[in-house]
Amino acid sequence: MDVASEVQLRAATAADAAAMAEAHVRAWQTAFRGIVPGERLDALRVERSADRFRRYLAPPESADKRFILAESGDLALGFVGFGATRHEDVDPARVAEVHGLYVHPANWRRGVGRRLRHAAVERLAADGYDTATLWTLAECEASRAFYEAQGWCTDGFVTPWEDWDGAPLVRYRRSLPTSEPESDSGQ
Repeated sequence: MDVASEVQLRAATAADAAAMAEAHVRAWQTAFRGIVPGERLDALRVERSADRFRRYLAPPESADKRFILAESGDLALGFVGFGATRHEDVDPARVAEVHGLYVHPANWRRGVGRRLRHAAVERLAADGYDTATLWTLAECEASRAFYEAQGWCTDGFVTPWEDWDGAPLVRYRRSLPTSEPESDSGQ
């Protein structure tokens, strides 16, 4: 069931940290089970993740890292983080990064992730970037299929994720939409 039309998107605030952490931890524990050791996933704590999000969301908002929250009524469904690239092999004036897109597993396959991804891409394009990248675990077929279905392509860059026992991360890339210049028709 696609609930994307019922979802409201807005800039996340520090008050959203706990809800974002819940989506983040539960998405990790579900999506990466069998890829990342189970004991590592089981050790993830919403409270620790919430503390990290509170620091990220503390004012002032930075173009380096911004977040959009998806909600329905008072229920947070997921979020996307995006901003400046964190990698030195790309031109930071042209290439931005989707730092993470997490939807609580109870809301998967309902259009929420697609709406969040679209909002981030639109915002990055409006900021003047022409390309975006994102990373996902190489072995996570579900996330790879999600991004590929939306026009993201691997760019050949794979790196070990040191925080997770060297699990390989694959980078995806896509061109961002360009806005049509306003015509000056003289009228």
